[in-house]
Amino acid sequence: MKRNKKETNDLFRSILLVLSASALALLVILFFKLKSGVQGIIVGAIAVAVLIYWLVEIDKILKENRTSPLGGHELFHDFFEDEEGITILVKMPRQFNEVEVRISGENLEIKGNGKLLERLQIPREVKLKEKSYVKGILQVRLQKTVKSGRKISAYKV
Repeated sequence: MKRNKKETNDLFRSILLVLSASALALLVILFFKLKSGVQGIIVGAIAVAVLIYWLVEIDKILKENRTSPLGGHELFHDFFEDEEGITILVKMPRQFNEVEVRISGENLEIKGNGKLLERLQIPREVKLKEKSYVKGILQVRLQKTVKSGRKISAYKV
């Protein structure tokens, strides 16, 4: 089985994490053993367990940040509304071979190369009219399906 560079780096980092935690654990236990016997061993073991827990949690946080489909970038978007519909412009942080846009309930989902990039809340009474993706800019045109006669209520005080 052939491993890609990311898998190899993750494996190397995990092995390095285990080895460094083990070496540090040994040093802490030896220090406390020489200092105060059995109590030192117990305190040292607790300190090592907490240290390993913290290292594992830090590694999880770093992995979550690394696995973002956008590579740590956000999508910048803007909405424009007129009588016929809503236009949404989205600046993508990098080029995608395939961009998919779909309406799911009250959300507009944007996928790049099959991965969900963004979920934008939109009015329920719209349908997808057209979309275009040119040079990192996604333009989505939504058509209003119901002419909403919503008015803002005003009350005298």
